[in-house]
Amino acid sequence: MCAFASSRDAIAQPARVAVGPVSGPTSEALADKLNTILELHAGEVQSIPGSTYFGVASRLGVVGRVGEEDIAVVSRELRLDAVVIGDLSRNGRRLALRLRVARGRDGAIIGTVNLEIGRVDDLDALEPDLWQELSRHIRDAAGRRQPVATNAANANANTNGNPPDSSQSTEPSGPAPTEGVRALPGLGFLQLGLHAGWSTRSWRMPILGERSPRGYENGGFFEGGLDVRVMYRGQNDRLGIGAFAYGTLPIVISSRGTTPENQVVALPTSAFDVGGGFAVAYLPPGGGAFRGDFGFSYHTFDVNTMRLPLAAQVVRMTYIGGRARSEGAVPLVANGSIELSMLFMGELRVVSVGSEARSAYGENAPISWAFGGGGGMELRFDGAVPGLAVRATGEFLRYRTSFAGRADVGTGSDSVDDFMRVHVGVSYAFGVRVPSRAAPAAAAGGGATPSGG
Repeated sequence: MCAFASSRDAIAQPARVAVGPVSGPTSEALADKLNTILELHAGEVQSIPGSTYFGVASRLGVVGRVGEEDIAVVSRELRLDAVVIGDLSRNGRRLALRLRVARGRDGAIIGTVNLEIGRVDDLDALEPDLWQELSRHIRDAAGRRQPVATNAANANANTNGNPPDSSQSTEPSGPAPTEGVRALPGLGFLQLGLHAGWSTRSWRMPILGERSPRGYENGGFFEGGLDVRVMYRGQNDRLGIGAFAYGTLPIVISSRGTTPENQVVALPTSAFDVGGGFAVAYLPPGGGAFRGDFGFSYHTFDVNTMRLPLAAQVVRMTYIGGRARSEGAVPLVANGSIELSMLFMGELRVVSVGSEARSAYGENAPISWAFGGGGGMELRFDGAVPGLAVRATGEFLRYRTSFAGRADVGTGSDSVDDFMRVHVGVSYAFGVRVPSRAAPAAAAGGGATPSGG
């Protein structure tokens, strides 16, 4: 008999669960959300439609009633193992939510989960942790827990056909109630970022008409920049579509050269890199991010070399055109209080060079391409200041341009222009809504008492 009983346990059907009475503001939206959560876990539970539950409750005259016998009489007819009951109430601008799981056979409350949310849609972000708690109480209500260890005496007792001693078996207690499970926050509607660090630039054109080397090297200068993003948010603030603008320029920069008289002189130098366009962003519920920028860029670097020998003179290099950049963040730690991510970037620019460079090195300069990439780390502090983040990044960008045709200096060839940036930055996103902290409270047996709700 024990062998057959074990077989029946092994092939037991999923627990039959229904969403019962839900009260308070936006109760219909909450009931729909709870039914959706049950349907998402169809492999673990068998969700009975709410319309079926309320149809039977109406026929039995217990609609909206949450007493133990009221729940039990409906559950017995529908063969329910558990019923989820919800209560919403206002707490200032927030909603206090209490979810209770009742045992089907007698209507006794098995466990309670208390949350504070801004809106019902916040449950989307909390769903993994919320389901962990609800499913534990549902298993308790259905009595589906299996022993994980028995001693030799229990094994012998089973062999002899006697029931095992429950005091000598252990059962998994399920996930421990978490005192504060915080879902990950979403996007803000406005993000401002400041960054600064060390940059380098190397431009070279190895061959001109007179086959003399020509180039410019700057081993490092201090640079800073500003980024602005405005987002229209959707999908519970996970998806954003909007616009961006950026600007980067040297804060401290110097160049030197040697005159025909062999004097080392300072060379006035200026540069900037600005752009803007269309932006998209997505924050997965489990952490990390994807960001994409599509727009234009205007990048220029100028060194006044008029005091240098003709063979060493260079002109302003300007690149104007389209820019596409993507950035991905892979979470290493993401617990809702902090999020530490590894960053990966890729960039493509399709540009044309400015008129000075064409006149100097060759009028027939086709479209230039620039490729770049980089990586870094980002740390978000949403638990302390929602929307605050710091990052450290390193990026490399290379322009390649082919010159041909009439030129003032001499017919040129390919020029290569390399930029490298190592920056640290801080950003703040306005309007980040932090999903509520879930504080589930579980009670054993047939009389769970809600806490804090």
